Amino acid sequence: YDTYGFPLEMTRDIAADSGFTVDEAGFQAEMAQQRERARAAHSFANATREAALESDIGVAETPFVGYTQLDYETTVLTILRDGKAIPELPHGETGSLVLEGTPFYAEMGGQVGDTGSALINGKDYRILDTTKDSAGRFLHKIEGELRDIKGKTVFLSVDEERRKAIERHHSATHIL
Repeated sequence: YDTYGFPLEMTRDIAADSGFTVDEAGFQAEMAQQRERARAAHSFANATREAALESDIGVAETPFVGYTQLDYETTVLTILRDGKAIPELPHGETGSLVLEGTPFYAEMGGQVGDTGSALINGKDYRILDTTKDSAGRFLHKIEGELRDIKGKTVFLSVDEERRKAIERHHSATHIL
């Protein structure tokens, strides 16, 4: 169940068809233990990585302005790849920008993250996705050659048509 998400109800039905029963109390006890092991491992890894990252870039949380602005001027704090701050992003590779502020909605609560564009040093880049780490930093997935951009101004623009379509679908999902 934990690895593949196979439902307990189906396990119960299949077992019953073959004349077996499922130890549901034992299953629940094992699931509780596994959740605790996963939570402890995840918390430790995240806390260690995020503490190191916060000291690297000096920011704990990204201010979000996207409820009132879809175009926004801000500053690049760092580029991340594989959870680590890097000085540059080679051509053809993907990484994430951490910015002083953002209008990009990050994936959360079942709603996908925004896409759009970022104008840096006169060059237009595509923001492929936006996520948020557990410390509240918005991570703007980007591809392309990025050099000497820390502290540079970036002009952001959210794909408004896509944002509105996502909002409609997300709201419809809640209604259902």
